[in-house]
Amino acid sequence: MAFTTIEVAYRDDYNFGVGADMATGSPMGFVVDGTEVGVEHAGGASVIFEVRRITTTAELEQALGIDAKASFGSGLFGAGMSARFSYATSSSVQRESLFMAVTSRVSLQHLSIKAPKLTPKAAEMVDNPTVFAERYGNMFVRGMDRGGLFIGVFRLDVRSEQDRTAIAAKLQGSYGLFSASAATAFDEVRSTYHADALVSMYHEGGPMDLAITDLTKPSQLLDNANKWLQAFKNNPDENAVPYTVTLAPISIAEAPMPPNAADLQKAQDVLVICAEERSRIFDKINLLKYVVDHEDYYDWTGNPAPTTSSLNSAINGFEQDLDLISMCASESINHPSQALTPASFAQQQGKPYPAGAIPSPMPTPRALTLQVGGQWEIVESNGSHIKLVVSQDGDKLSAQASVFIFGPNQSIKSSGHVSGDKFFLRIEWSNGAIGEYSAKFTQGGFPPGSQGILQGTRTVVGAQGDPQGTAGWESAGLVAEFK
Repeated sequence: MAFTTIEVAYRDDYNFGVGADMATGSPMGFVVDGTEVGVEHAGGASVIFEVRRITTTAELEQALGIDAKASFGSGLFGAGMSARFSYATSSSVQRESLFMAVTSRVSLQHLSIKAPKLTPKAAEMVDNPTVFAERYGNMFVRGMDRGGLFIGVFRLDVRSEQDRTAIAAKLQGSYGLFSASAATAFDEVRSTYHADALVSMYHEGGPMDLAITDLTKPSQLLDNANKWLQAFKNNPDENAVPYTVTLAPISIAEAPMPPNAADLQKAQDVLVICAEERSRIFDKINLLKYVVDHEDYYDWTGNPAPTTSSLNSAINGFEQDLDLISMCASESINHPSQALTPASFAQQQGKPYPAGAIPSPMPTPRALTLQVGGQWEIVESNGSHIKLVVSQDGDKLSAQASVFIFGPNQSIKSSGHVSGDKFFLRIEWSNGAIGEYSAKFTQGGFPPGSQGILQGTRTVVGAQGDPQGTAGWESAGLVAEFK
């Protein structure tokens, strides 16, 4: 059974003609000679810049070029795992938040060895397939993509799937270089949905001084992506690095087939299964850890009631599954003829698999409520300062209030409510006046997110409810937020 050409992430010591072990991706001896060339009359570059939603670790891995199927599992286990894999796992993708990936690739002319042939030293080994495989592996570096890769992840903690879908539709798509609309759209959704945000980035090639100084500001991610692209526009060769490698079977250069080719093929199939199952388990662990870390976002009532201990127990079970998958992959690499799927390997080892399971019931997302309780002031446009002590029970409000206008004035009765990002409070004053204070949540001087102030209008109403005067107002000393 013949091996096929695969694409893997570049790693140190890869170069044209260098041999490689398919299972681990490890570079071996220099095995193939030949001149690397590009396609004639096709020396231009291609640029991709897009924003799209990701919902799984596997989708992020695909964007990073470490997809299990595309690489046939090569180099996805063991010491050779790339920095891209570390970035994918540290991004902690899970379904309770919205994850948007900003992806940009610059591809200069692809180079490959047109007519590969064994080096004289390698050719001396063709009659000894075992020694040949130990020295040179079973694949070789035939081609390289040069240029660069930029990946940024923007996480927005939005509670409902309806909102997540709406935001994704607004943000995702292909944007032109230096698109101001992209940065504006990112900041607008954060402000509109009063959501906390977190950004991170990973890049290969381009300038080395890119940095995110505010991890909560998504526009910085777009700014860096544009700086990265501009660097390639100005100096493509200076900023380019090899970032994707084409590994081809050594047999196309008339090398001997590996002595255990069928076993190696089976082992690679198992490695693909292991990599895909590992990605799915990461998704489940990320979800459970997010819920535990954001306990206040969820309703933990029910019969039976979900508990953080049940979620932590499930996390432990999934981590055991990760350990078993790692052992299974290692066995497939070291002993291809004995390669087993994770389930069969677990049965052979006398271990449960899967050991982890999502608990039932799970806590449900709690609706966000605008929180305005506490001691603060209403500052009116006419200069009046109304001192408040607001009590809040769910969406219901009451307050003790005082103001000095031609003498002291106290509240004798009050009632109000919050609804979405709107605030309303009705106060009956000791001087007989009735004030109705309506407002809307706004960011004020706060960065886009879940915290801000109130800004609105005060209306004095008469005994029959008719308006008798208005003034603008905003809160002072209050950090209004959604919880």
